[in-house]
Amino acid sequence: MEKKKSFMITAFKIFISILLIMTIVFIIPSILWGVYVDWIFVMVLSLALSLFGTHHYKETTMEIPIEDKNSFSEYVRERLDPGLWKIIKEENDIFTIKPRFDRPYSWIYKERITITLTEDHAIVKGSKVYIDRMEPILKGKNLLRNNKILRYVGTVIMLLLLMTPTLLHLEVIDIFALRKAHHQFRVRNIEKITFEENLSLGNTVNNINNYGMVVGKEDHIFYIKGSSGIYKADRDFNYEESVLIKSSGIIPWYLNIVEDWLFYREGKAIKRMKTDGGKTDTIFNLGYTQDLHILDNWIYFIYQSEDFEVYKMTVNGENLQKIIDISVSDIAIYDNKLYYSYTLDGVDYFKYMDLDSQEHEMVANLFTRDMILEDNIVYFINYHNSKLYQYDLLTEELKPLTNDEVGKFTKVDNNIYFIKRTKEEHHQGKGLYKLNLDDHSKVMLNNDWFWNDFINVTEDWIIYESTDDYRRPAILKRMSLEGNEAVKMEVD
Repeated sequence: MEKKKSFMITAFKIFISILLIMTIVFIIPSILWGVYVDWIFVMVLSLALSLFGTHHYKETTMEIPIEDKNSFSEYVRERLDPGLWKIIKEENDIFTIKPRFDRPYSWIYKERITITLTEDHAIVKGSKVYIDRMEPILKGKNLLRNNKILRYVGTVIMLLLLMTPTLLHLEVIDIFALRKAHHQFRVRNIEKITFEENLSLGNTVNNINNYGMVVGKEDHIFYIKGSSGIYKADRDFNYEESVLIKSSGIIPWYLNIVEDWLFYREGKAIKRMKTDGGKTDTIFNLGYTQDLHILDNWIYFIYQSEDFEVYKMTVNGENLQKIIDISVSDIAIYDNKLYYSYTLDGVDYFKYMDLDSQEHEMVANLFTRDMILEDNIVYFINYHNSKLYQYDLLTEELKPLTNDEVGKFTKVDNNIYFIKRTKEEHHQGKGLYKLNLDDHSKVMLNNDWFWNDFINVTEDWIIYESTDDYRRPAILKRMSLEGNEAVKMEVD
């Protein structure tokens, strides 16, 4: 019972000391620069450190053989560094010593070590952490930790560690630069590939707007089926084979295909694999990304983990660089121009950046989502009200296309297919519609429920994932562009 009580008292004393240090370290950046501090985390961390550190402060006794009291007394006076130990009392062959390190604990609780001299022994009593530090000194050993220069270096390192939150906030330490350097190191040995530069995209903008779940290549189609992986089929789906089987449950997104390489996002990583499934490389693993567009030998994307700014890197994961330093809602590539949209201080912007000259041009005051650009017409979902619009770049005329709130849409020839947004909690969309841009007629193709509301298109098919019963999971379906009958692509 007495031991348990002593343990709890010591743990409480350590907890108060650590909490005081933590408070001083975090309160300054919190007051001066508004750095967020999770005080519950600070309390829990202080408690954990105090419990784990308690055994270092238990009372300990150590005996050292000596030749005589006078010579040993002189030895103690000479060897104890006054910067670390202060002899506050010496009488009746007893030294009372105050440790001058381990602050603020030693300050608050006035810790003392006693050395009692007998004819042939020195008896040292005090907390274990101090006895362990004093023992080699009294036994005549020279340790590196007692070297003054090393102590100063250690103090500087400790101060830097304690100041890390402030240094990060003031951007004195660029943590992303460190992660980027590590990324470049990791991709240094992967196979270096180069594609012919012919200004061709790895997937259509339409499909990338819809998470890139489908991509076509010559006579084959690659597509993502649920959470099971990536599959390959011919254009008419006469056969199907798996290219990548997933067991982790992380769904690949943003398929792009260039020559015989398939690129995709998987969680926080961007990967590439041979189209026969024979080789896979991780070329990026620094956080979440979206809207992956591949143009020749470059990958362009919105970097969600870096404030939704726009980055690019090579198809080998090299030369990662920021190209647009503002949070954007949307990107698309047309005619070697990267179009993007954002809002700032209540003003909407729709711009493009020339990928050769890197110059930026203002186009219109629009805040777009899932833009499609054809024949100088921009089709997009208005980010403010989720409704579908078209904007004429020549006449600067803005027209609403539907009064419905739209989840996702795609354009095929002169028709727009869209999923109507629902306010139901269990699904994002309800109903697939076809809008004719000539006569503005609208037809409901189905009244399905959509959870992952995407509509991907090949030359012959519309591919989407839905269910006719919201209590059942959505399954992959396809519909011919010439008809309105859906074909299930997996077991219901």
